[in-house]
Amino acid sequence: MVKNAIRMGIIFIIVSSFIFSVVPSHSSAVLENSLLPTFDKTVENVDVSPNANGTAIFSGAMEISTDYIMEIELSAEITGDGTENWVVSVSPTYVMVTTGKSEIPVTVSVKVPACTEHSVSGVIMLDVRGTPWGTGAVPIDGDQQFLVNLNPFYRLSVSSPQPYQEIAPHSRTTIDVRIENFGNTVVDDINITVENKKQLESDGWIIMLPSSRIKVGSSGESVIAHVVVETPMDWTLWTDTPQEIIIKIDSEKADIHETYSTYIRQKGTYIPGFEPMITITILSMIAIILRR
Repeated sequence: MVKNAIRMGIIFIIVSSFIFSVVPSHSSAVLENSLLPTFDKTVENVDVSPNANGTAIFSGAMEISTDYIMEIELSAEITGDGTENWVVSVSPTYVMVTTGKSEIPVTVSVKVPACTEHSVSGVIMLDVRGTPWGTGAVPIDGDQQFLVNLNPFYRLSVSSPQPYQEIAPHSRTTIDVRIENFGNTVVDDINITVENKKQLESDGWIIMLPSSRIKVGSSGESVIAHVVVETPMDWTLWTDTPQEIIIKIDSEKADIHETYSTYIRQKGTYIPGFEPMITITILSMIAIILRR
């Protein structure tokens, strides 16, 4: 009987030792299971100009410690006004690790549509949840947050709805200058000049430019500015000549310096004090008198 009791005791000790070595205790699970994601950076500025790829990439790793087995699920979402068309992905989305310490690379990618407004920014929420196996083990969260800002880019277009005009000598006309912004941010320091202004003024032309700098909103918004031109007052028995007016827009903020040519054709006669209708009337009266 004594020998049997001794054998049963030895077997019990061996079985108990095996069970405790395989199944972690509650206190062991709480103390040893851990999940810590770390990333090189959490803020990224993205180029969204038409020829850019518009992608932000956050690279990091998960440092994992588990006393048995842990399953980890990862997902990401974007919040922020104007981010409805943004796309986010995370790799991997699921991983299982076994006993000990592990380090798993993680990549979060964000794709931003081209030409998105500079004022828009997106907050990326990375949800990381680890579920350890074992009696008494509790889930572990390792969430991360990232911020994506957008770089401004500038692109202005200058044109005129009436780039060619035909007027009489010594006349005044207005050149409408249309400035359109195809960039993703406001440009508020546009200056309009006439590049060949000195040459025109030396020939007797008068040029009147906008009195203040021009502001144009982003994403296809446009404004119309006005350049007033008065042709020379010289005696002109007859002319039929075109003149190029070179409009120039400058913006130091956008580092843009563009020119656009319009044309004014003087056609007709100008003699100071000579009024065609009065002259015709006088000549008509003289003709009537002579007939009598």
